[in-house]
Amino acid sequence: MIYIYNKIYNTSFFFEDNTAKDLIESIEKETLMKLKNWEIVEIDDNEKFALSKFLDINPKDIEVTPYCEDKSYVKYTVGEKSVNKYDAGSFLVLTEKEANELARRKLQKEFDTEVNRTDIAEEYFDKEKWITDNMQQRGWVIAIDPFDEDIETVNGVDYFIYKVKN
Repeated sequence: MIYIYNKIYNTSFFFEDNTAKDLIESIEKETLMKLKNWEIVEIDDNEKFALSKFLDINPKDIEVTPYCEDKSYVKYTVGEKSVNKYDAGSFLVLTEKEANELARRKLQKEFDTEVNRTDIAEEYFDKEKWITDNMQQRGWVIAIDPFDEDIETVNGVDYFIYKVKN
């Protein structure tokens, strides 16, 4: 995958297939870079490419760090110098399976915490039904903004993007 940026026109181009790569190789990458008005970045990370495409920013401006206690997910952080103040922050970029797994883990933890806090016996509630009902609102469960779930497709795979706490 390739990100190409034209500095004169402040325009980004995102290419998922090898068409751009083949074109760049035929023109010679070094020759293109000498033009000084173009920036070319090759990306091997589908999730980072999806977020870069969604926010329309250079993938080099995205910092990657572990997320969750067990570091089972990756958090992508974008600073204010790269995007407007509203779009700056941390993001999770997940496949549908990963989004469902994380939402389920968070809902199970919330249910267990609330039941213990209210000192009500778990036997009075159908925990699985409560989790299943709330899975319909993954954005509410995962993101910091309720119902905030965006989708970007890369190489035929849908990636779900959530803004999360830093």
